[in-house]
Amino acid sequence: LRELAAAEQLRLFATGKRAADYSKSVMAGRPGLAYNPNSAGAESFREITDALLALAGEEMRHGA
Repeated sequence: LRELAAAEQLRLFATGKRAADYSKSVMAGRPGLAYNPNSAGAESFREITDALLALAGEEMRHGA
């Protein structure tokens, strides 16, 4: 998969980290990011979000 991603110039992300905080947030009726914004899962979500926003910005600058 890494070879294919490199050949196609795609970025791979690590598997999202699932923690007990997700289950706890569901039980509390709150989104995981609101329940524990400092969790490993929240950090993974922010990393992917930042990459997608950067990609969208590049496409807007290049008129795609």
